[in-house]
Parts: sequence; C-alpha cells; structure tokens
Amino acid sequence: MVGRRDERWGQRPVAYLVVREMADLTSDELARVLQPLATFKHPSEVFSVSRIPKTASGKPLKRLFLTEERVNYIENQLK
Repeated sequence: MVGRRDERWGQRPVAYLVVREMADLTSDELARVLQPLATFKHPSEVFSVSRIPKTASGKPLKRLFLTEERVNYIENQLK
C-alpha cells in the first residue's frame, strides 16, 4: 500500500496486489484481509498488477507508486 495525494485528507491509502494467474480475489476475501486494520487505513482503491517493482535488496520500490504520472504508468503498464 502507498499513500496517494488527496485534497481532503492529505493522503489516502491505495493498494496494489499481485494476484496469481487463474485466481479470483473476491470482495469478501479482501474484506477479511483488511478486517484487522482501522477503517481509515482501508485502501480507497485496489489495483491488480502483474508484478511489483523491487529494489536491489528486494524491497518494494514504493517511490514508483507515489506520483500521479507514475501511478498512471503502473496502472497501464503492469496489468
């Protein structure tokens, strides 16, 4: 999850998920995963991507997700 710019709240959480091929993620399954989180931490949007870019040490490369231009690229190119 990353924070996307929001005029009202400053940031809002957005989730990017890698879902295995042939797998369907239902809204019930997603709700079950999010249940332990406080409601304000629930993502306002959830995107399915084929992969999450990583750093040389294997950590998610979150900075690619932080600007609108990059978010649009990721949403269009990694599907």
